[in-house]
Amino acid sequence: MENLLFILRIVLIAIFGVAGIAKLYDLSGSKKAVEGFGVPESLAKVIGVLLPIAEIFIALLLIFTQTSWYGAIGASALLAIFVA
Repeated sequence: MENLLFILRIVLIAIFGVAGIAKLYDLSGSKKAVEGFGVPESLAKVIGVLLPIAEIFIALLLIFTQTSWYGAIGASALLAIFVA
């Protein structure tokens, strides 16, 4: 069971890390993607910057066992917002 949790954490670290870094390299594309979710243009620029930072922060939290619970809560919250 411990090995499965480790593998799942590595997968989530890769997903959130790559997504966050890719969005940071293309902030205009990130802003357009946020606007595509229906966010007003005035907020899209701010959220377009904060979203990749949040994704990278979640990936960092998932690295260490002591903080992985917080990373899992953050990942769940972020994914719930995307679904909503």
